[in-house]
Amino acid sequence: MAEQAPNLLLMADFLHVIEPYVTSQDNVNLLAPVTDFELECAVKGIGPLKAPGPDGLQVVFYQRCGKNTKLMVKDLVNDFFTNNIPLQDLNHTNITIIPKVDSPETVNHYRPISLCNVSYKIITKILVNRLKPLLSKCISRNQGAFGPGRSIFDNILIAHELFHDFK
Repeated sequence: MAEQAPNLLLMADFLHVIEPYVTSQDNVNLLAPVTDFELECAVKGIGPLKAPGPDGLQVVFYQRCGKNTKLMVKDLVNDFFTNNIPLQDLNHTNITIIPKVDSPETVNHYRPISLCNVSYKIITKILVNRLKPLLSKCISRNQGAFGPGRSIFDNILIAHELFHDFK
């Protein structure tokens, strides 16, 4: 059975009645050119000796590289934000397994790990840092997870206590 194309007019009508939480200015800030400071914070915020991805580089290379390399990285990140580089061109990942124990003997003693390119990690870190200030606008105070200082386990504990009290 062929997949049906989305009805764009119906979607536009539906979205028109929903009040946006992210303002036009928020959107401008999210898509603004990356500053040297943002780039530096993102690179420093990633573990320097994490396993390399398909590009073969570790973050320590970016942390210690010269001015010209930093400028090229900044240009790459800005090209991503202006849609000149599609995400799929950066999102190459090697998936491998690593042992969970010192002397693995069975499949259960291993776990998978995704090894991403450093440029992808940098862009992700910048996006996270830009989105953090908007989370309080988009996530209700009453929501028990997906926010700083919140854990789904708190709600599980409350639900457990309530059910226990009703017995």
